Amino acid sequence: MYLRTETIDHFMLVNKAYKPIFSSLSKIFNLPIDAVLHMTYKEIIDSLKEDRLAISRELIMDRTKNGYAYLIAPHGSFLVTGEEVDELQDIVIPKEEKKEIKELKGQVAFKGKVRGIARVILDRRNANELKEGEILVTTMTSPEFVPAMKISSGVITNEGGILCHAAIMSRELRKPCVIGTKIATDLIKTGQEVTLDADKGIIILN
Repeated sequence: MYLRTETIDHFMLVNKAYKPIFSSLSKIFNLPIDAVLHMTYKEIIDSLKEDRLAISRELIMDRTKNGYAYLIAPHGSFLVTGEEVDELQDIVIPKEEKKEIKELKGQVAFKGKVRGIARVILDRRNANELKEGEILVTTMTSPEFVPAMKISSGVITNEGGILCHAAIMSRELRKPCVIGTKIATDLIKTGQEVTLDADKGIIILN
């Protein structure tokens, strides 16, 4: 837990130091700052040297919207987008026969039991999509999730330890919360009714 917290602290310091740099790059390249964050180091350097984008604006925006995968292989590194991401995932992580899972287990962050509609939010920028009374399901919370956590009836996360943001805020807000489920966002769908039993540290998929 110490190493995890220490890592987050250092990440926040790095983020604070580099934010002005990416803000400047955003103006130079005439791109949203999120798009600049989806450029590789080499692409940024080449673009600065050439005084223009070294790759197409459309490609950068496609990465920003649809995501990408970065493969580090023995003989080089490769960045793939679009359908190639799914193909790469099938190669690296072969599909297994899916088993119907009706119950998830995690670590109790704050006790309580609630039954309600789940809202899966993977991007912190979409946290405002959560409606009052819904159960927030996400990978890990951050300060941007706090307004959503306040109106939620409970919180479920894939990751986190007893000192993570979700655990601390759920105790402060007195919201039932189970953390560290690992696969909640993969199994639970938005609109699905679930029972969050934070007394036992389980989530039942209804």
